Amino acid sequence: MYEQIAEDIIRGRRLNRSDDVSFLIDGDLDSLRRAANRIREALCGNRVDLCTIINGRSGGILGMGETWEDRLDMAFDLAELHIDSIPLNALMSIPGTLLEGRETLSEEDILRSIALFRFINPTAYVRLAAGRNLMKECGKQAFFSGANATITGDMLTTSGNNTEMDRRMLTESGFDISRAE
Repeated sequence: MYEQIAEDIIRGRRLNRSDDVSFLIDGDLDSLRRAANRIREALCGNRVDLCTIINGRSGGILGMGETWEDRLDMAFDLAELHIDSIPLNALMSIPGTLLEGRETLSEEDILRSIALFRFINPTAYVRLAAGRNLMKECGKQAFFSGANATITGDMLTTSGNNTEMDRRMLTESGFDISRAE
């Protein structure tokens, strides 16, 4: 099922709010990730865009108590606005902040969220931001789940991944690292 939907998206179909997208929330994560990665490869290539943070007002914090339906709504809103760069932040529970006691997202939830955004925004830069250190290997699997961009270096309130480490990890994984055109 996932592969067929991915192929339809590659051929030009776009998911919309009237489609049954429950498979994005309930389906097998490994199959979903493979299909999202196929969409990324076909429509975005094997290039990963690296950038550093410029401001704190840019594109998606996950893990603030939203539902999966809220995440779907955000993905559809961004698709309807034709947004081409979507930074996805996983909330980092920091002592002294309003959400300091919030439970952190699991790696599986982060990867499913990335795949969900790729299915609904197939040609956008799905950009990893804060929360990469919640995942194994600095989020390496996120790039095989549909992500094709990342913010590297320090974030606003947490330290991020070293740019050289990101370059090495992505190059060793077979990605082409370049700036967006």
